[in-house]
Amino acid sequence: MVNVETVLDAYRRDAEKETAIECLKILHGIGGCDADDEYSRGFDAAIDTAFEEIRERFGIDAEEALDD
Repeated sequence: MVNVETVLDAYRRDAEKETAIECLKILHGIGGCDADDEYSRGFDAAIDTAFEEIRERFGIDAEEALDD
Protein backbone atom coordinates (compact mmCIF):
# COMPACT_ATOMS: atom_id res chain seq x y z
CA MET A 1 0.00 0.00 0.00
CA VAL A 2 1.24 3.50 -0.86
CA ASN A 3 1.84 5.84 2.03
CA VAL A 4 0.02 9.06 1.13
CA GLU A 5 2.23 11.20 3.38
CA THR A 6 5.36 9.90 1.67
CA VAL A 7 3.94 10.71 -1.75
CA LEU A 8 2.87 14.18 -0.62
CA ASP A 9 6.30 14.86 0.90
CA ALA A 10 7.98 13.89 -2.37
CA TYR A 11 5.59 16.12 -4.30
CA ARG A 12 6.29 19.05 -1.95
CA ARG A 13 10.06 18.59 -2.31
CA ASP A 14 9.74 18.52 -6.10
CA ALA A 15 7.54 21.62 -6.08
CA GLU A 16 9.98 23.46 -3.79
CA LYS A 17 12.90 22.52 -6.02
CA GLU A 18 11.10 23.74 -9.14
CA THR A 19 10.26 27.02 -7.39
CA ALA A 20 13.89 27.39 -6.31
CA ILE A 21 15.06 26.79 -9.89
CA GLU A 22 12.72 29.53 -11.13
CA CYS A 23 14.09 31.89 -8.45
CA LEU A 24 17.65 31.08 -9.52
CA LYS A 25 16.78 31.89 -13.13
CA ILE A 26 15.38 35.25 -12.02
CA LEU A 27 18.49 36.03 -9.96
CA HIS A 28 20.72 35.04 -12.85
CA GLY A 29 18.80 37.41 -15.12
CA ILE A 30 19.12 40.43 -12.86
CA GLY A 31 22.72 39.88 -11.79
CA GLY A 32 25.98 39.59 -13.60
CA CYS A 33 26.36 43.09 -14.98
CA ASP A 34 30.12 42.97 -14.17
CA ALA A 35 30.14 46.72 -13.67
CA ASP A 36 33.18 48.71 -12.65
CA ASP A 37 31.69 50.99 -10.02
CA GLU A 38 31.62 49.92 -6.39
CA TYR A 39 27.82 49.90 -6.02
CA SER A 40 27.32 47.63 -9.02
CA ARG A 41 30.06 45.24 -7.89
CA GLY A 42 28.31 45.04 -4.53
CA PHE A 43 24.99 44.36 -6.25
CA ASP A 44 26.58 41.56 -8.31
CA ALA A 45 28.13 40.08 -5.18
CA ALA A 46 24.78 40.14 -3.35
CA ILE A 47 23.02 38.43 -6.27
CA ASP A 48 25.80 35.82 -6.46
CA THR A 49 25.50 35.14 -2.73
CA ALA A 50 21.70 34.77 -2.90
CA PHE A 51 22.05 32.47 -5.94
CA GLU A 52 24.53 30.23 -4.11
CA GLU A 53 22.51 30.14 -0.88
CA ILE A 54 19.34 29.05 -2.69
CA ARG A 55 21.24 26.60 -4.89
CA GLU A 56 22.91 24.93 -1.91
CA ARG A 57 19.76 24.92 0.25
CA PHE A 58 17.79 23.00 -2.38
CA GLY A 59 20.64 20.84 -3.71
CA ILE A 60 20.57 22.28 -7.21
CA ASP A 61 23.68 22.35 -9.37
CA ALA A 62 24.36 25.50 -11.39
CA GLU A 63 23.81 23.80 -14.75
CA GLU A 64 20.42 22.48 -13.64
CA ALA A 65 19.43 25.93 -12.42
CA LEU A 66 20.29 27.66 -15.69
CA ASP A 67 19.17 24.94 -18.09
CA ASP A 68 16.19 26.08 -20.16
